[in-house]
Amino acid sequence: MIGATTIMRLAGEAEEAIEECRPVDVVERILRQLALALTTVREEADLMLERQPEPNADIGLKLTNLGSIGPGDIDALCALLESQNLAAIDRFSLLSSSLSKLMGAVRFGRLRDAVDNLDSQLGAELLHQALLSTETQAVRA
Repeated sequence: MIGATTIMRLAGEAEEAIEECRPVDVVERILRQLALALTTVREEADLMLERQPEPNADIGLKLTNLGSIGPGDIDALCALLESQNLAAIDRFSLLSSSLSKLMGAVRFGRLRDAVDNLDSQLGAELLHQALLSTETQAVRA
């Protein structure tokens, strides 16, 4: 998600170019591309780390997990999924018991598979459906 595969490919190209004694300008071009890719990955990682929830925010989630799940919990998880934030995996884990009860076995199984496979778009869609279902049930009650 942050370009690490590009770094791996370029590092391999650089190593191969050096082993094959290619001209210096070819090796330098590959190394410049590698340096740029490393800078990009660092910037992307910094952005992802900035979006991480504060460590104390998880305490509220643990308490929420003991009771029923609310629309705010689903919204927060949706936001993490939509931004492809890896913190969604931890939040999903904390909320999974309540989500399972809310969504039912089949829907929850699809959500779990989406989260496990890092399919953020499908996960967010399934959660939006669950939120709509929760709101509809609240209106009926």
